[in-house]
Amino acid sequence: MDTLELKSPIKINGKDVKKFKYDQDELTAEQYIDACRRSAQPGEIDIAEGDYALHFYLGCELIISSNPDVDITDLERVKGFDIIRISNLGRNFILAAQADYEEETSEEPSDSTADSSTPAKQTSAKKG
Repeated sequence: MDTLELKSPIKINGKDVKKFKYDQDELTAEQYIDACRRSAQPGEIDIAEGDYALHFYLGCELIISSNPDVDITDLERVKGFDIIRISNLGRNFILAAQADYEEETSEEPSDSTADSSTPAKQTSAKKG
């Protein structure tokens, strides 16, 4: 489990909170879908790696997954650089998942190209 520390605390249930523990393995499919839904802009298709709203909401859901007393509206109150700190959680989650996937698939042997069914043209040059 990792910890995110905000620069400025936010009030949650009457207490100033600055540190949040989170575990990427606790994120559920429902939370991932909620983050995607919250970040979606009508008529736009974004690539996950560059979707900054998705990064923020995914970071929020990562925190919520390990802190059930925290609500999305609590985290939407962060300001300044703390927005980026939460966004970085989401961005790193996406990039780490891609790196892990690429590492898994690159270890598998790649399919070899089938030999051509047309034999190579042979030439015989007679020297006289």
